[in-house]
Amino acid sequence: MKEACKRNLDELSDLISKLSNVEYSKSCKTLFGASIGQHTRHIIELFLELFKGIEYNEICYDNRARNILFETEVQTSLNEINLIKANIDSLQDESIKLKACFSTNEISTLLQTTIFRELAYNLEHCIHHQALIKVGLSELKKLYLIEEDFGVAFSTIKFKRKNLTNTKN
Repeated sequence: MKEACKRNLDELSDLISKLSNVEYSKSCKTLFGASIGQHTRHIIELFLELFKGIEYNEICYDNRARNILFETEVQTSLNEINLIKANIDSLQDESIKLKACFSTNEISTLLQTTIFRELAYNLEHCIHHQALIKVGLSELKKLYLIEEDFGVAFSTIKFKRKNLTNTKN
């Protein structure tokens, strides 16, 4: 799973390295005013909250910093993604608490989870936001910058490949 996370982040890095800061931070109508940079920031900050949570034995994704530089500066985001990939290698699976608020009334719930379960969550979450980034790329007429499977879940890719093989037989 660690390698899958790093490959997925490599896909994201490869894409954003081909965008200017203007393209990266441009508000997209199809994303309801959000930008590719905002979705990238969100991905980065969830990984950062995982690492911070390990340090304190409690993850809380709700407390993200929402660092504007991650949504406006491509190079800053690329640097941070490289640090995230380096930190993924050092992860060991163990129990950890997850603090989450599932409503707007500010009451948090404390759940037991594991570091690898949260890493899996971050990977799936990253893929989900890459699908949204793909929508933004379409608006910017930049879909040629990514592979067809960018932002597609691994299970969906496998399903499509299996069906393609079955239809050829």
